[in-house]
Amino acid sequence: MITISEIVKQTIRNKPFIEEALQIDIINLSSYARLLKSDIEKQLLKSVEIGAIIMALKRVKTSMKMIDEKNMCFNQRPEIILRSQLVEITYENSDGLIEKVGKLFHPSTYTKDLFCAITQGVFETALIINTSFYPQLKKIFYKEKLIAWLENLTAITIRLPKENVQTPGVYYRILKALAWNNVNVIDVVSTNTEFTILLHENEVEAGFSAIKKIFK
Repeated sequence: MITISEIVKQTIRNKPFIEEALQIDIINLSSYARLLKSDIEKQLLKSVEIGAIIMALKRVKTSMKMIDEKNMCFNQRPEIILRSQLVEITYENSDGLIEKVGKLFHPSTYTKDLFCAITQGVFETALIINTSFYPQLKKIFYKEKLIAWLENLTAITIRLPKENVQTPGVYYRILKALAWNNVNVIDVVSTNTEFTILLHENEVEAGFSAIKKIFK
């Protein structure tokens, strides 16, 4: 049989901003309990006391704090690297597309400043590269169907500890901070110990500041 605590937990899980507000103590539990009361009673098919809902909120709040502390796998502030003057190009998948990607990144074109991320989806493939590769790319891919072209982008790469792979919520903490600061994320890519967020250059300052505050 479903309980008040389970309903409260599921409600908060579906509302990440409420979860954050609970964690930083900016929600009045009595007021929020009264707001939840009607919905909880509909699910339980019986009347419930405000005090019982408040107790459930307190338990959920405590459990969230424990999970939040557990999820911090960083013993020190991670290295954060910025790469500017990037572009993201998305093409419709075709039989020859991957072969052309290989031509684009021929050893003769490699430089130490090269930034490259390739994501092949079910129907389309996205390339994130330095804008300096535009002439080669335009020449090689001219027959491919272009879906989207986004320019003036900057990548923020966060070096993660190896424990991040086994730690729930690491990416969520970072993306949540950006959402709370109204920073729009163009794309994200990752490797085993790197998490890269692609932003428009106009939002880099706000995004970088929000990420730094996570690792005080």
